[in-house]
Amino acid sequence: MPSLLQLAGIVGSIGASAIAEFGIDVARIHWDMTSISLYGAYRSPDTDHIEPRFGHPKDRRPDLLQVQAGLAVSADGGIPIWLRAYDGGAGEVVKASPSNGGTCHVGW
Repeated sequence: MPSLLQLAGIVGSIGASAIAEFGIDVARIHWDMTSISLYGAYRSPDTDHIEPRFGHPKDRRPDLLQVQAGLAVSADGGIPIWLRAYDGGAGEVVKASPSNGGTCHVGW
């Protein structure tokens, strides 16, 4: 099973290929985060996986563990160009700044 880093690389390479092939404008990128609430018991994951944690989920259920995901798409056509999964618990603002810099690694 591929790691999260490998999956992000796959999505980035597909996005880069689409941008090159179809001339998609990436001067503007839309970034969105979402939280995913989890039900049940979860033991601590391996170090290369995200960790479910308590936080401030958008569904207003702070009693549930959560994980978070962020996705960057081109403003021109909504082509996914970058994604990342995050541990639950940290604020969205904390993640947005370092994540936006991550798009530079994809070539923009």
